[in-house]
Amino acid sequence: MPGPHRLIPRFPGRLPYMLAGAVDALGNGFYAAFSLLFFQKVTGLPMEEVGLGLSVAFVATLLASPAIGAGIDRFGAKRMLVAGNLTAAVGFAGYLLVTDLPGLVLAATLTSLANRIYYPGASALIGELVSGKDRDALIAVRSTVLLSAVGLGGLVSGVAVGFGGYEIVAGVQVASYAGAALLLSRVPVPARAPADRPRGGGTLAVLRDRRFMAFIVVTLPISFAQDVFIWALPLYAGAELHMSPAVIGVLSAWNTLLAAVTQMPVSRLQRNTRRARGAALGAVLYAVSFAAFGLAGMLPGVATLLVATTVYVLAERVQFPPLEALKISMAPAELRGRYMAVYSMLCGGLTAAVAPLLFTLAMGVSPTLLWTALGVGVLLSAGGYLLLGEQPATDPAENDRVSA
Repeated sequence: MPGPHRLIPRFPGRLPYMLAGAVDALGNGFYAAFSLLFFQKVTGLPMEEVGLGLSVAFVATLLASPAIGAGIDRFGAKRMLVAGNLTAAVGFAGYLLVTDLPGLVLAATLTSLANRIYYPGASALIGELVSGKDRDALIAVRSTVLLSAVGLGGLVSGVAVGFGGYEIVAGVQVASYAGAALLLSRVPVPARAPADRPRGGGTLAVLRDRRFMAFIVVTLPISFAQDVFIWALPLYAGAELHMSPAVIGVLSAWNTLLAAVTQMPVSRLQRNTRRARGAALGAVLYAVSFAAFGLAGMLPGVATLLVATTVYVLAERVQFPPLEALKISMAPAELRGRYMAVYSMLCGGLTAAVAPLLFTLAMGVSPTLLWTALGVGVLLSAGGYLLLGEQPATDPAENDRVSA
């Protein structure tokens, strides 16, 4: 096993594991640059039907989260991730054949199902591959690789679409998901100990775990904070501050670039910081960034948004590895898939579903209300992490320190 201060942990299959993430993220960078526009252009359906079809698929697959968690526990995270990547490849290939709403719902359900598998599966696989401080280190370096690949994909996607049309986005996605599945299949996973094999209790065992459910409640404000750049900032900068789309694009590019280059240095500085304290510090930095965003209407707008974005990115980078490692460490190995699926459903799926509505309603009342509510929420999260951090992790092999 590597020493406690190794930046990149070593484990069997490290190279194909990292390459799989990079290939997957590169394809997602192509897609993320166009999002809803991609679906409308490829299918030729009205935007209203596209929105309806995607919403139906999102809700349907969100309800499948408990079954996905059970599948991870029964078959292993690697097998589920390979299956999820292949499902996504079929789904994106299907978009090229869509001619009506039912066809869109079917293709979107496949891709959305793959997305529901990915988040709990990726966390559970990290839990299977490494332990202790190596877990934090792997989360940090993997995050750096993924952010860099997404940024690169987004950078070249516009040129690629100009030459090949939006169909090239679907083609790249199919190839990236298939490639990621092949690479992941080459990653050896340690054999499970008898005590780590699935046991009874199912999702109800997760819901009865008071500490883990408290952790989810504490993390809900952070989940909303993580959606700010997707929903709140474009609306705020465009409709409220009357800034051009170019400014929003620059902020988005700065967000991605800064996140990619700062994750490893930030994690190195946090090497000897307790995970709960790292998560709390990130929450406090989120609050500072929201205060700065709120001041953009009274101070020089572009400069203030740039400063606020910088603090926001640092908050993400400070918090992500310790929060992810803390989440994984709280789940018993034999039920890790179910734990990660419940977390993903509540702190990812549900918050993503309601964030656009809540952000829009709050912005309609007052931008100050939005930024204040977000700031108060993450400060409550900071206090919650410090309280929860005093209790031991479920996994006895885990310590409660951040390493990178």
